[in-house]
This record gives sequence, C-alpha cells and structure tokens, in this order.
Amino acid sequence: MTTQPTHPLSPESGTFTLGSLQNGPACCQPEPVIQIRNLSIRYGARRALDNVTLDI
Repeated sequence: MTTQPTHPLSPESGTFTLGSLQNGPACCQPEPVIQIRNLSIRYGARRALDNVTLDI
C-alpha cells in the first residue's frame, strides 16, 4: 500500500515550511508593516508591558 505525499503546508505533514533555504543576498529592504513605540500597559496596579517597541 502506498500513501500519497501530503502538501508541505498541511498539518498532516507535520511541517510548515515553504521550501529549502538558500544562501544569498536579500531580495529587498524589509520594512515593517506595523510599528509600536513606547507601549506601556497596566492591569490594575500591575505593569504588564513597560516601554515596549516592536516592528512587525
């Protein structure tokens, strides 16, 4: 009995890769889609986040 290979992005395959990695120069200069600067969040008296900066 033979089984059909699963799609590389399917949960059944156990992996979520887009293919093999290759060394080389970057294709472009990445720019963030979302920028968060100096974010602070409190829950009551507790500080959950303090002065967080994040580029996504």
